[in-house]
Amino acid sequence: MFFAAKEVTGKYTKEITRKIEQVDITVQWITLALVVNRRRTIQQLLLFTRNCGSGHICSIGYALGESGRLMRIDRPAFCFFPTKEVTNLNFILHAPFLLTDSREGIKAGEKHNQELVQQLAQLAVDSLVILRDEKLIDDSLLEIIPYDQSIFSSLDDRTKISFKPFFDDIKHKLQTDSLLPAANGTCSSKSASYWASDTDLVDLFSDKQLAQLTGMERA
Repeated sequence: MFFAAKEVTGKYTKEITRKIEQVDITVQWITLALVVNRRRTIQQLLLFTRNCGSGHICSIGYALGESGRLMRIDRPAFCFFPTKEVTNLNFILHAPFLLTDSREGIKAGEKHNQELVQQLAQLAVDSLVILRDEKLIDDSLLEIIPYDQSIFSSLDDRTKISFKPFFDDIKHKLQTDSLLPAANGTCSSKSASYWASDTDLVDLFSDKQLAQLTGMERA
């Protein structure tokens, strides 16, 4: 797409550099490039898309850094266009929400919207398995996934749409599935994993010694 305004000219492009299908999920590696007066800005996204019924799609998008690793991104919820609805999530989400009259907010208390949030949360959960298989889960995951329950409004709040299902569903997935990479090259669940703030500790203790120290056989 080209644009021009007085002395400003530019070009905006979108390129899908890779695409895979995982059951009912489409995953796309996308490069967005913006050139304004020969100055070029590039953004990379990893987009997960699933049909959420009625012919509409739900999507979540993770930002990728120059090295191709996950990085946090601060964006409002999207309904074809950006709303002013703060999600408190560090990734992008899109769904055909029912909006307020101003088109800036998502209607709270609407069953349709609550179901879409739940479907988006499930899509985020399912994306974790693909991220693991693509070896994109590392310590940066803590900057992406929600881990503070207090920042989300209650599901019963009729004044503001709640994105708390993301916290609940992702927490459950991490506790029950083998997603987190361990020092020995395998993956384990949150209930059997320990994170070392100092990477030297990883080399200091073997898994067997860690199990002895913690009293947890699978640590």
